[in-house]
Amino acid sequence: MTDIPFKVICVVFSFLLFINSCSQDSQKAWEIPENSLTTKWAKDINPEKDWSSHPRPQLQRLEWHSLNGLWDYAITNGSKEPDAIDQGKILVPYPVESALSGVKKAVKPTETLWYQRMFIVPENWDYQKILLNFGAVDWSMTCWINGQEVGNHKGGFDAFSFDITDYLREGENEIKVAVTDPTNEGSQPVGKQTLDPGGIFYTAVTGIWQTVWLEPVNDVYFKSFELITDIDQMTVTIKPDIAGAYDNLSYKVMIFDEKQKIISKTESCSKNLTFDLPEMKLWHPDHPFLYQIILTIFEKETTINVDDVSSYFGMRKIHIAEDEDGFTRMFLNNEPYFQNGPLDQGYWPDGLYTPPSEEAIKEEIQIIKDMGFNMLRKHVKVEPDLFYYWCDKKGILVWQDMPNGDKKIGPNDPDIERTEASAKQFEFELTQMIKTHYNHPSIIMWVPFNEGWGQYETARITQMVKDLDPTRLVNNASGWTDRKVGDIYDIHNYPEPAMPEPESDRAVVLGEFGGISYSLSGHLWDEEFHWGYAEINDEEALTARYEDYYTTIWEYEQNGLSAAVYTQITDVESETNGLLTYDREITKIPTEILKQINTNNFVPAPVFFPPAGTLQKGDSIFISSGDKTKVFYTMDSSPPNERSTTYSAPIILNDNMTITAFAKNELDQSRMVIAEYIASDQAKPVYLNPYSLKYTGGGVYGLIDGIKGSTNFGDGKWQGFEGKDLEVVIELSESKPIDSISVSFLEGTEHWIFLPESIEIQVAGENERFESVDTFRPEQAVDYRENSIATYNTEVTTEKHIRFVKIKAKNIGTCPEWHTGNGKKAWVFVDEIVVK
Repeated sequence: MTDIPFKVICVVFSFLLFINSCSQDSQKAWEIPENSLTTKWAKDINPEKDWSSHPRPQLQRLEWHSLNGLWDYAITNGSKEPDAIDQGKILVPYPVESALSGVKKAVKPTETLWYQRMFIVPENWDYQKILLNFGAVDWSMTCWINGQEVGNHKGGFDAFSFDITDYLREGENEIKVAVTDPTNEGSQPVGKQTLDPGGIFYTAVTGIWQTVWLEPVNDVYFKSFELITDIDQMTVTIKPDIAGAYDNLSYKVMIFDEKQKIISKTESCSKNLTFDLPEMKLWHPDHPFLYQIILTIFEKETTINVDDVSSYFGMRKIHIAEDEDGFTRMFLNNEPYFQNGPLDQGYWPDGLYTPPSEEAIKEEIQIIKDMGFNMLRKHVKVEPDLFYYWCDKKGILVWQDMPNGDKKIGPNDPDIERTEASAKQFEFELTQMIKTHYNHPSIIMWVPFNEGWGQYETARITQMVKDLDPTRLVNNASGWTDRKVGDIYDIHNYPEPAMPEPESDRAVVLGEFGGISYSLSGHLWDEEFHWGYAEINDEEALTARYEDYYTTIWEYEQNGLSAAVYTQITDVESETNGLLTYDREITKIPTEILKQINTNNFVPAPVFFPPAGTLQKGDSIFISSGDKTKVFYTMDSSPPNERSTTYSAPIILNDNMTITAFAKNELDQSRMVIAEYIASDQAKPVYLNPYSLKYTGGGVYGLIDGIKGSTNFGDGKWQGFEGKDLEVVIELSESKPIDSISVSFLEGTEHWIFLPESIEIQVAGENERFESVDTFRPEQAVDYRENSIATYNTEVTTEKHIRFVKIKAKNIGTCPEWHTGNGKKAWVFVDEIVVK
């Protein structure tokens, strides 16, 4: 064994100490500020090695250099450059508002966010062009290298590059970036970001939020290329976009099945290449096969390679057609394929727009797959390329929304009129989204508009998208304001599912439903305020509601529904309607149960009608179940088995009882369900108009059960009346003098819930006419207001004995002009009526 000189040992040891010292200095310069939630991946973040995978998997060069890491930053008023950018360190690529950035500060529309760092270009990159690549910067940015402006960009979701070759010098170079962002005060695409987070809008994101990196290229290189697959002809075509091409150049494409090269061809740089794949393997969520490819530009005479990139593709087809039952459906690879998936907002408690790591992306997509979903709807956000790579790799279909911006309209409103500048920016960012992500087999649908946000010239925009990408479906408007164009008719309905009428030339889908809130303390963004479209207090009740909803979904599928999107995969800030908590720590329904339900591999549980609660003695209770099933039940709280009573006729409620039941078919049985009933001697309240079955407030006795609703309209305690007046008569247990009557109403303008136009309280004795004792005219909202409860109380001065109390509340009818729901039915929410 050769002895190692002592001097060498000392040098190596000193180098290791230096590296360790640098690492420790980086850790000291960056730490996560106090945050209400963090994810498990946060603890593994290393500022020197963050996001180390190639940021552009579909056009990879071997050589690249990440500029992620710690930068200097400053936030200033106005646009004037500060004397020094020295307010601290920020960890790129996390947005400045996020905890993972190490800063966690908001940036106002009047302020500028400055970045600065030094970098050295690798020595072996001499004599090449140097491209500076940004994955995404929100929103308007300018970049300088060594004090010279190299370019600017507007757009918060698209990748862009600058050629910085002529601005570089030997040794260290300085990069400086300035960013401004109007967020929701501007007309640009902004998605769910807002300067005032709450409800369905979340914390704003400013500045660099995807990887920044350097890349060396020669004068001739692949700028991009389109991969066009045709499973009917069993071909794939490559359409290259080559910068600086000249006559003496060709390019070569090699296609690999796994690691085995199966075919290669060469062509001049100005022409496309088409390959026959007679033993084609299809890409499908159940078997997401990806072909690997290598593309090379070379000189014909010398055969010297000028550029080499690697990529991949999947053979996949999506279209609409009529199935054998006559329904127009979405077809995947020429077979009807029902798509079922969650709404995915793409927010993280610690990184906001930026996932804490690539591993976090990978794991979340796998969780979605494990839950039995085959699709996700990426909601008004465009993700880093690595997200779509893992969707391609793991096999999950993606509906890709265009981020919203500009004004909002209600369901009955015409399209907005954008300014020329607003329309130009929207169409630029829309085009960039489609072109950048054109080659991903997982993306099968573009959604230019959602619920009327920024919706304009819908027919033209839909055709524009179709012209840019004729290989995918176009959903012209998800939710409402459908203009009867495109491939999809999409409705939203909360909380329970609904289905549009089938159409002959478009597939019908349920683009959003659900939104059931189940909040888990210790895993909440805000422990005090959280909400959903309906509120559940335990796992069993959540599972039951989810199963009930999907029992309906699978019935709709038989009647022509092509897809369903459940809101949503995770909690997001104050929204607690996710299947996962916001920190991704807890799955609220066991994954194996979700998979059974989401793949229609379960026996639906029996359904009780009326639902559990207070009923009048002598009322009948009905139990329904699916086809070819038997229901076994008990009425004494004991668990039933196949020797228990078989349901065959309504059950009469003569006393309090607990019914436990399950359904069974030839192969399997449902989960056990329990319903507790209270038999009341009190007369049922009498309604002129029935309350909505969406919001029953606990049933017919809900207004007098002593349980009061909260400011969360989905807490299950409010009775809702959609577009209808409330008129209810309460019969007291006996005639008696009363002192006061009160009634409470909820106002939640964001959720289309308004105070009544008028409220009248009447009383009557036995066999007497009603007489008015008080009238109220609530002040109506003229703008959006936070949820609040208004209680109206009146003293009863008459000495008469009262037997009946009547409450009349006049609904305003439709949402006012200033509201996004203008012209649509308004809601009245009422809860406890208290008589003293």
